Amino acid sequence: MKNLQLFSALLLFASVPVSAQTTITSNIYSSTAWTASGSPYTIANNIVVFSGTVLTIEPGVTVKFNDSVTVDFRGQLIANGSSSARITFTSADSIPMPGAYGGFKVTGYCGSSGSIDSQVTMSYCDIYYAQDFMDLAASCEGPFNFTNCSFRNNIYAEGHSSDFQNVTFDSCSFIGNYEGIVWDDGGYSVYANNCTFINDTFGTNAVHVNSCYFSGCTGWAVYADEANSTILNCEICNGNVGAEWVGFSGTAFTNNYIHDNQVGLMLGGLWEGPSTPFNDNRICHNSEWNIDYTNTNNADVSYNCFCSGDSAYIRSTLRDGYVDAAFGLLTFNIDTFCYVGPLVVKTITPAVTGVKLYPDPLYDQAALEFNYSNGHVYQLEIIDQLGRRVSNVDGITSGSVTIKKNNMAPGLYYYKLRDERQLINTGKFVVE
Repeated sequence: MKNLQLFSALLLFASVPVSAQTTITSNIYSSTAWTASGSPYTIANNIVVFSGTVLTIEPGVTVKFNDSVTVDFRGQLIANGSSSARITFTSADSIPMPGAYGGFKVTGYCGSSGSIDSQVTMSYCDIYYAQDFMDLAASCEGPFNFTNCSFRNNIYAEGHSSDFQNVTFDSCSFIGNYEGIVWDDGGYSVYANNCTFINDTFGTNAVHVNSCYFSGCTGWAVYADEANSTILNCEICNGNVGAEWVGFSGTAFTNNYIHDNQVGLMLGGLWEGPSTPFNDNRICHNSEWNIDYTNTNNADVSYNCFCSGDSAYIRSTLRDGYVDAAFGLLTFNIDTFCYVGPLVVKTITPAVTGVKLYPDPLYDQAALEFNYSNGHVYQLEIIDQLGRRVSNVDGITSGSVTIKKNNMAPGLYYYKLRDERQLINTGKFVVE
């Protein structure tokens, strides 16, 4: 009987999976791979990854950093996860705080000797609680590419950009950081394409920002005061200052939708002419000023939309020399098509995204159902034909949300459904 009990106990013990873990305490002198079978990897102290080595981090791996640990990275980092097996970088603390560890300080040759291409390549990675996760200030061996990565609760996601090579963030999300992407006046550019910034203190001062979404930034969402900077096709909302921009020759600020901030745009000057396009922006419903102008020269902000046909009202939303004689005067026109015409929203086919809204027309309330991904948090925004936000639902954690009529007048409305990383679906419905 005792032998049978012992055998049963051994069998039970053998059936319990034992998680592997690897502690890194030594410098890395030769190329190596961190695999899922050895995960999690805990970097216990400051280490050096030497030039000539390649550190490959495989899908599904978790990398943890002890307090204040920084990796002096002189080799090549390849960390490519997948949509189903993301790579995680985080603090080893049980209750971590932003800035718990240093991150990667990347250095490299600035000449041909020993140079490598694409020193850092990361995709499908989740990064949490770093002080400065990717410090590229002393790096030369780019370009540096980050795709489908999520940066949350860091001080800086990428705190010092390369002076010598381009840095690109594509389809990345930045949530709850002090600052998302920082550009340090180097000779090369930082690109943010199709990225999402939510509840950061500061979003980005990247040189080229295209098709990005910003919401809830408590400082500024976008800052651009350098020659050749471009801010294009972005939505910037629900924050303190939407954008700070100086229109130098060669810059561009076009086709952006800036709404429901305290200040929509702080405009530090405008070099007028075809070399500085500032047009086709919709700057509306910002609570203090749509534009706060801080230059002594006069400027023409015509060919932008302020969501009104009342010139007196538009003037009341612009802070310029009429408000403070220290500054120049702004000239604007009324774009009839802009404020009367419908807000153009591209409808994504529901069959592709699994989104269904019913009943349509809406009489009292309607249900919006969609394919919910476990662990994601969604946001639903309702917009009227003048571009005004009439309803906003945050913190959606299931695949269904109720849209109530409340005070919505009969007419056509648009909705936008997002998760933390991207726009999921847009569409329209009718209220009776």
